[in-house]
Amino acid sequence: MRTSAFLLGFGFCIVACNAQHPVEAGIAYEQAIERASASDTDGALAALRVAVEVNDDACQHALLDTHFTGGVRDEPGFRDLIHNAAVQHTISRLTLVPEDEPGEWIVLVGEVVDPTGTPVAGAVVRLFATDAEGRYHPTLPGEDVPRIFGTVVTDSTGQFAIETVRPGPYPGTRNPRHIHVSVRSPDGEMRLAAPGYVVFDDDPLLFEPQNSEPRDEALRIAMETVEDGASGSVVLPLR
Repeated sequence: MRTSAFLLGFGFCIVACNAQHPVEAGIAYEQAIERASASDTDGALAALRVAVEVNDDACQHALLDTHFTGGVRDEPGFRDLIHNAAVQHTISRLTLVPEDEPGEWIVLVGEVVDPTGTPVAGAVVRLFATDAEGRYHPTLPGEDVPRIFGTVVTDSTGQFAIETVRPGPYPGTRNPRHIHVSVRSPDGEMRLAAPGYVVFDDDPLLFEPQNSEPRDEALRIAMETVEDGASGSVVLPLR
């Protein structure tokens, strides 16, 4: 479904999930919006940091909130606070784009395993990708400021899930569609045993002659068509 099943009611969760800090979380989030609207990027980040630290649902809410589009969202500090909140609250499911995002919606389920094939709980997975048109950012070049990004932590079964749109190839290229990914074990001793991106096994571009490297070396997402979009699964091995 295009409407994410991962989202919780933000206002409810402020009260129910954080009974000790029901007012602080809500006020901090509203202050972040007010300061973002006033172009006070530093103030917005400071207030938002309080909100996401206190309330686990604020991380998801902030990631989709259009109030932070532009100055606040483009700051490294915004990406850092989303990452830190995901790790702090062990968030294993995340929606990376709002439901009106253009493109083919996909649900990607990943499993992180150690060298013996055993699922790894608590692994930290960072992801970013282009939009459906192959752009990391609507106005800024390169991949330093990706608009579509997130961090998740594997659950007790070693799994995580994200909802996003299928990325497009870079404009004017025949580059395969891909999602950048980095993974570390809970103790930081193991990392992803593969190139830092995953490709789609049903992408025709993957099989063009010039794309031998991603075809041979990158991990492949096994895709299948489902109602209202597609789903995929990928195993991410650590070493």
